[in-house]
Amino acid sequence: MSYILNNPHEIRELVWQKIGLKAGIYEFKKTNNNKLNYKKVILKANNKEYDHNTSIQKMVEHGVHPIDAIIHPIIYPYLSEHTHPNMIGSGNYRTKDNKHYEVGREILHIEVVYFAVYISFLIGGEIYLYHTANFDEVDTLTGEESRKMVEEIVEIRELVNEISEVIVFDLNTELKELIEKRLASIDIS
Repeated sequence: MSYILNNPHEIRELVWQKIGLKAGIYEFKKTNNNKLNYKKVILKANNKEYDHNTSIQKMVEHGVHPIDAIIHPIIYPYLSEHTHPNMIGSGNYRTKDNKHYEVGREILHIEVVYFAVYISFLIGGEIYLYHTANFDEVDTLTGEESRKMVEEIVEIRELVNEISEVIVFDLNTELKELIEKRLASIDIS
């Protein structure tokens, strides 16, 4: 959402083109040797060409929050190790003696909660920004809706901060500090 807030015209790629490809309204451009180019689509009605499959990194770099471009290259590989098990990340699932795998080390359970709540904060904050960005197409929040949403976002932010105080951060300190800055970056007054 941060990317769309900064680049509202890109809603075409992220919504219309994805649906249009499934519906047959768009098609992937073909290369000179007749292979599909997944980075370009053609609107069949007028043969107009559009970029497609913008990378997550580009979206992060062109979003509303510049700090996301710093956090993303650190947090993404870390979370990917847990989401997509591989030999490099397998230490996260082994016992201390490295002889057995365990379903989950208790020390990591709090990190799961931490990141789930942190991601909830990011989503809530972006939804709030979206509704307060004064787009003509978007209904703005009523005073009461806005007040309730701010209360929820503040509560989530406080929960992330509380967990951060008790977590044995298996992550690097830089990431923890960056997340704390990101938590403070959304002005929800």
